[in-house]
Amino acid sequence: MAAISVPAFAQSSVTMYGLIDLALNYRTNVNAAGQRALALGDAAVSDAGQGALSGSRLGFKGTEDLGGGAKALFVLEAGVTANNGQSDQQGQLFGRQAYVGLGDKDLGTLTLGRQYGSAMDYVFDFDPIGGGNMLGNEFQLWLNGIRFDNSVIYANAFGPVSVRLQYSVGGQAGSINANSTYGGNVKYKDGALSLGVFVQQTRDVNGNKLSGAGLGGVYALDPGIKLYANYYYTKHDAGFTAPFGTSQGMLNAPTLVARTDNVGVLGASYAPTANDTITLAGMYDHISNATNVGNGNKLGTVYLLAEHGLSKRTEVYGMIDYNRVSNVGPAFQALASTGENLNGVGAGQKDAVGLSLGLRHSF
Repeated sequence: MAAISVPAFAQSSVTMYGLIDLALNYRTNVNAAGQRALALGDAAVSDAGQGALSGSRLGFKGTEDLGGGAKALFVLEAGVTANNGQSDQQGQLFGRQAYVGLGDKDLGTLTLGRQYGSAMDYVFDFDPIGGGNMLGNEFQLWLNGIRFDNSVIYANAFGPVSVRLQYSVGGQAGSINANSTYGGNVKYKDGALSLGVFVQQTRDVNGNKLSGAGLGGVYALDPGIKLYANYYYTKHDAGFTAPFGTSQGMLNAPTLVARTDNVGVLGASYAPTANDTITLAGMYDHISNATNVGNGNKLGTVYLLAEHGLSKRTEVYGMIDYNRVSNVGPAFQALASTGENLNGVGAGQKDAVGLSLGLRHSF
């Protein structure tokens, strides 16, 4: 990271940073015809242009010491599809993060702007890979949303417990609830054990709701082994349409019927050396709703990831993922607005295999 000195009356700093992650991805059954695809990025999504682990970005962050343990802070972070140099996140310039805030060593931090939602902030700590970046390892992220415009977030830590509260303002005349999101999470960490829980609810302009909750834990074993377990619950009202800027991907299309998702995630990682990590994880989603004939859509993913650090800033990795769907009904297809199912299996297909070889560099 490069530090840039900025003249100020109080001690301050601004840091420029970034990350570029790209993977060559081969995937089977990407469409209804059962065709294969090879792409620099997720082959199941034609415009992905990203790696399998992280979204590429260029960012600026800074703090100013206000005295007495208080500080001002900001983050501006632009997402980039590194295969073609275009802006990511719906074309928003600083679509990953854009916020300003005040912090105090005792009172906590209050931030205003485009920020990660309560569910995604939970995922960073409790998912086996901190939330992946291809449909084959990240489909659960889109169910509750990733980033939210117009957000006010308060965060603080009390010993081993941290708390984060979110209110994303809707900005709609006549209703303070329309297009708004309320949420929060609580995390506990003591030695080898970490536990967490989140709740989150978004209302669209018509009052339709997307409600979600989750809980999970991580346990560290010696030498270099971590065990992960998570559960996610999400319920969509019929007709729910995600507000612009909530980063819910395929869920930005109206949910034509009610839908409930129950997702379980289990995983383990092993670091045999300081530069190497192997992760094995599985995700299973049982989808049901009041109006869908069949009432038992299922999808699952298993992935194996191997990472090797060439230095502190550069790593190469390989990943294989297997994805399957069964008993697919109308509610499942209603959310496949870009033609593929939620975990990368082409509409009308039963399964798909993905192979990725990637390079990730941070600065």
